[in-house]
Amino acid sequence: MQNDESTFRLLDWFFGALIGLGGVIWKLTMGRIHAAEKSNDVLFAKFDAHVAKLEEHARRSEDRHIELLNALHNGLSKKQDK
Repeated sequence: MQNDESTFRLLDWFFGALIGLGGVIWKLTMGRIHAAEKSNDVLFAKFDAHVAKLEEHARRSEDRHIELLNALHNGLSKKQDK
């Protein structure tokens, strides 16, 4: 009878320690996952900022191109009128 109780206590302690270890590992893993998500959020924010800059630059470039074509067209039409 004494042997059964000590075996049960040993198994109870073992499973308690195993579950506790699993909890610690889970917490560490989740901490790393959250840190990686924050890092990815920062990288995505930087990427979005760069994309926005590129889109703005492309829009300004297109506007300059249209202005140049209009100026060229107006200059040629004035020359033709003479």
